Amino acid sequence: MNRLRAHPRLATFAVLVLLQALVIIGFVVREERIRATGREIVLKAVPVDPRDLLRGDYVILGYDVQSIPTYKGLGLLRAGDEVYVSLEHVGRYWVVSEYRPTSLGKPSGAVFITGTIDVIDRDTVRVTYPNLDRYYVPQGTGNLPKPPDAIVIVDRDGNARIKRLEIDGKPWP
Repeated sequence: MNRLRAHPRLATFAVLVLLQALVIIGFVVREERIRATGREIVLKAVPVDPRDLLRGDYVILGYDVQSIPTYKGLGLLRAGDEVYVSLEHVGRYWVVSEYRPTSLGKPSGAVFITGTIDVIDRDTVRVTYPNLDRYYVPQGTGNLPKPPDAIVIVDRDGNARIKRLEIDGKPWP
C-alpha cells in the first residue's frame, strides 16, 4: 500500500487494470445470467450465408418472426424504433402475436423479444433482433443440409441468445 502512495502512476495503472477486468467480468456475468434465467423457445430459422473467410464458419440466420403483418401492432412507428415483439407458442414454434414500442413498457405475462424496426412497408414491418443473426459453427460445417430450427433463450427483459441449432429435432452440427 505504501508503495502505491509513493508511486501515483503505479496506483493509476492498477486502478485502470482493475476497471478493465470489472468491465469484462460484467459482460460475462450478463451473458451467463441470460442463459441461466431465460426461457427456451424454438424459432423457425432460414439460413442466409454460410461462411466468412476472416472470422471462421458461421451461419447467418433469418426468422419468420422478423416479418410481421402491420395489423399485429400499433401505428405511428418508424424505422429505427425499438419494439417489444410478443410471441405465442403454436405447435413446435413460437410466432408473433403482437408488437409494440418499448415506450409503452414491457408486455406483462408474455414471452417477448426486443428488436429494432428496419423497414415498414404497407403490409409488413421488418424487425431485426440483436444477437440472433449469426451462429458460429465448427470449421467445415457451414453448409446446412436444410433450414434449421433455432433454440433460443429469452430472458425477462427481452434479450435473446441462440443456444443451438437443430435439424429434424437433432442438434446441428
